[in-house]
Amino acid sequence: MDRTQASGYILNAAGKRIYGDKIPGQAQGTSLIAADRTATQEEIVGAIEASGQTPDNGNLAQLQAAIKVLGNAPVWSAAFAKLIGGYPNRFLVQDASSAGVFWISTADNNLTVPGAQGASWTNMLGDFLRMSLTTDQNVLGPVTFEESPVVPLLATSADTYQAVSAAWVNAVLANYLNLVTTNAQTVAGAITFEASPVVPLLGASVNTYQVVNAAWVNSQLANYLNINETTQQEVAGLVGFQVTPTVPTLANGTKTDQVATTKFACGTFSPGSSGYKIHPDGCIEQWGTYLTEASSGAAALHFPLVFPNVCEAVVVCEARAGGSWGSSQPTVHGVNDTPGTGGFVAVTLGWNGSTFAATKATGNYRAIGY
Repeated sequence: MDRTQASGYILNAAGKRIYGDKIPGQAQGTSLIAADRTATQEEIVGAIEASGQTPDNGNLAQLQAAIKVLGNAPVWSAAFAKLIGGYPNRFLVQDASSAGVFWISTADNNLTVPGAQGASWTNMLGDFLRMSLTTDQNVLGPVTFEESPVVPLLATSADTYQAVSAAWVNAVLANYLNLVTTNAQTVAGAITFEASPVVPLLGASVNTYQVVNAAWVNSQLANYLNINETTQQEVAGLVGFQVTPTVPTLANGTKTDQVATTKFACGTFSPGSSGYKIHPDGCIEQWGTYLTEASSGAAALHFPLVFPNVCEAVVVCEARAGGSWGSSQPTVHGVNDTPGTGGFVAVTLGWNGSTFAATKATGNYRAIGY
């Protein structure tokens, strides 16, 4: 599903396609097309069917039920089971009375009660831990071992997720730390080295948890910082870049100590007879023209971009001061009421020789907000 692509859509402050109102003589409005309506319906019906329900025009709680079914493990509920016609097979629920106990449905259309005799549910932890019935252990009680488990001694080079014994740990530590058995050093005591250990030089692309030597670190830093050997720069000295680094452009309104790009510093500019300018500090300027109606002297206008928060002010003025317009027949331009984030109403009054009355006129406006 995507946002509308119908004819006449407009963009909001985030650049997202949204529906726009029809304004006679100014904006055509967004068409209502079958693709938009069908997409919305299919998204909702798809979720309902995925939850195991059959779409029903008479049931207005199906989407709510689908969200519960498809989300995290809910607490078992007889009312909810009845609402959806029974829990589906392999569905996970929490026990209604015991915290930390989970049940898995073993049948479709499951209306039985977890834990009841003959119910179509299996205790998840009971199966995973393979508890012995002869010891009367249960999921809610402590888990004990009949005896200390014996773990086989693995090879010292083993690298798996198997359980290990104390003997294996000691053998591995003795190999890694080069412990000398003749001086009675143990793992629990102080560890000393007979000499400075020699670490092999790894490949430049190695990305593991191996020990590295100083030569490898210097090589990696030289690659990362693009240090030019001909300038004899060292890591501890001045670090220079051979190329201009690329920095991600920050979002408008960001006020941090991050590095800013020229794109961020210049803001966003949309030129034209109707356009806008988004400044780096979040301030937005917008402009355009309007033509009021002769009968009402008014024109409802939409900004090219919806202000995300508020429109602080709108200034209007005459756009075509010519012809009969002059000191003897002035035209007054104004704004009707407080402007909204999406637009405002411009009003014009003209002098007819005896009074100011509604008149048709062309004007320019400039709005500021954030």
